[in-house]
Amino acid sequence: MLKKISTNIAVFILSLLFCLFLLEIILRTGLFDGADDPQPIWIPLEFQKIDKEINRENWQFAKLNPFRFTDKIRKEKKEDGITRIAVLGDSFIWGYGLPYKQAWSHKLENMITGKYENFEVMSWGQGAWSTMDELSFLEKNGINYDIDMLIVGFVDNDPNMKDIKNKTYGWSSNLVIRSLRIFFPNATNFIVTHTNYFLTQYFYKDHQYHNWIRRLYSDDNLQNYLELLQDFSVFCNSNNIKLLFVLTPHSHDEGMRKRFDRIKPLLEQANIKYLDLFPVVKEKLGHIPVRKLWANPANGHPGSLLTGVYADSTFDYLEKQGVFSQEDTLVKILEEKTERNINDAEAVQSLVNIALQDVQWDVRKEAAVALGKVNSPLAVAPLIAAAEHFDPGIREAAVDALGELKDPRVLTYLVRALEDKSVPVRKRAVIALGRKGDLRYVAPLITTAIKDNDPYVRRRALVALSKMKDPRIVQCFILALEDPFYHNRKSAVISLGKTKAPEAVDPLIALLNDEDRDIRVEAAYALGEINEPRIVEVLKIVSLKDKDTYVRDIAADGIKKITGKEYGKYRRKLLRIWQMF
Repeated sequence: MLKKISTNIAVFILSLLFCLFLLEIILRTGLFDGADDPQPIWIPLEFQKIDKEINRENWQFAKLNPFRFTDKIRKEKKEDGITRIAVLGDSFIWGYGLPYKQAWSHKLENMITGKYENFEVMSWGQGAWSTMDELSFLEKNGINYDIDMLIVGFVDNDPNMKDIKNKTYGWSSNLVIRSLRIFFPNATNFIVTHTNYFLTQYFYKDHQYHNWIRRLYSDDNLQNYLELLQDFSVFCNSNNIKLLFVLTPHSHDEGMRKRFDRIKPLLEQANIKYLDLFPVVKEKLGHIPVRKLWANPANGHPGSLLTGVYADSTFDYLEKQGVFSQEDTLVKILEEKTERNINDAEAVQSLVNIALQDVQWDVRKEAAVALGKVNSPLAVAPLIAAAEHFDPGIREAAVDALGELKDPRVLTYLVRALEDKSVPVRKRAVIALGRKGDLRYVAPLITTAIKDNDPYVRRRALVALSKMKDPRIVQCFILALEDPFYHNRKSAVISLGKTKAPEAVDPLIALLNDEDRDIRVEAAYALGEINEPRIVEVLKIVSLKDKDTYVRDIAADGIKKITGKEYGKYRRKLLRIWQMF
């Protein structure tokens, strides 16, 4: 009886393998490659190899960059007279599936630097980044590069606030499936992808990418996204960074138009300038099949036709907006006039009026910075009075302008503004106090970071405290690890690493097991900044065991920082053995 069962099992397995073999042969003929299918379910191995080779070359270049960007290494301090523009985004900026020079940020860089002198364009992009991740990078590292303008390449999956998960099927990555892929890659992937498609269509309607995108555009999630955009706007404006969102569609499908139409009102409410590229993509490329717009036959990221339209349209917009103009603005003229005579009451009052009332926040900020440069005592009284104004917009502008002044009297009013009823006013006050860096005001900032009822005000306080050196802030960051807002927990992890305090080690080690990949990345990075021997063994395990490649790489980098020795070559050999089991 046992022999018969064993025989039947063996026959079944052999039959299955034979069927897989036949399917593999058929698929390799290319008859069913779906090269013209705009939404293919399955991608042949031949096409995947093309994609992997392109991305492999890009990764070799990106590994030279400290942030894994496909950009050359830049100095933090820019040269005198240089205007710096950064293009920030996800895999569209990184250039997934495209040769390096065809990414749209690099095309834009060549256009700008080829026509205008004294401009520098940087490409800051990493795969799977959302707007939240992009702001986090800007706060943590990007702000150190003294940029004058930030162009954010918006993609339709950017409203990912981390609380809506992209549900996938785990069964397709088990040991049996991985083993079958070695011998029958096309057949195995064909069966897996079609099975997943069937399951999504008829049983699990909340699984897979397109259903995840649909949930990102729910009213509740977009309301949360609006709050993030408002915070993004305040952060950039407070740091005198001109901000532009460029909406980049990866096809001319009408679904893209509908999603962008949901985003544009949010950008307007957040006082963010934007450029919607869907109309021009529809006009110029609408006659071309969607698959022809892909980066390559296996990769649905924007191809060279799309990136060319992105770069051309953005360049034209920047020229029309006068970004490259060398003419003096009204604010610049008033600033120069006041510098010649800081007691010129008329010029000072004109700057104050612009700082408080101009319809464009970029112009308000320009005037506020000018007031800070001339440092006229005549500006203090009217700005202090405006900080008590009944209109929260006036109070916000006044607090921002006070933050630019060097007069010691303004500090009292900035601390008072931490209790203002208006969220934007409190944000501006926190940012201004953080920029002052006066340790006498660490205590009120800690209170704000832990107790303010708005998550983004708490966030601004955490970021401000991360720039200060005071032993009291370590416990504040540890407490912030329990913040209900994901974005703040991530900031707390980053800030803890910056302190390099011994008491930060255990909380950071605990976070290496967090379910969120980005939290693990930041925890591994933070531990690599702390020179303590016991961390090395912990990071060795992470560099082998973590399921995410980037987390493993960051852990290996951390080991090298602490020990000064390269761990990568041994890790790769051990990793192959580890992954077999």
